[in-house]
Amino acid sequence: MDDVEGYPYIVQLWGHCATVGAEPWEEAEDITTDSMTASLLVGLRETIFRRLDHDFYSPTIDSLTPAEQHLLQLTGDCEYPPLRTADIHRVTSRKQGNVNVLMRRLADQGVVYRLQKGTYEYTAPKLHE
Repeated sequence: MDDVEGYPYIVQLWGHCATVGAEPWEEAEDITTDSMTASLLVGLRETIFRRLDHDFYSPTIDSLTPAEQHLLQLTGDCEYPPLRTADIHRVTSRKQGNVNVLMRRLADQGVVYRLQKGTYEYTAPKLHE
């Protein structure tokens, strides 16, 4: 539950990958059983996050401009949650107005949402990681 944070797509992906006969199941560390165990779930975790990176996060990031991608990457060096523009200013040389415009564009594209002025959160779980 900590990994999915209630996000429906990720809940579905975990369910799919935990289904006997699903491709990721075959990649699990322990496939000597036909029932789900905690160790199987742990074994599936790496595969699931690899699929999330490829199928979920990458298309979103690829749709951003280089400037938006760069700023989003820099947010990974900031304390979270939440993202504060004051923290972003500490990790970038961009001017305050430019950071504000880029954060607004990231919010318009659904990558982050604005909690209040200068404070944001990611829209997808684990994006910070």
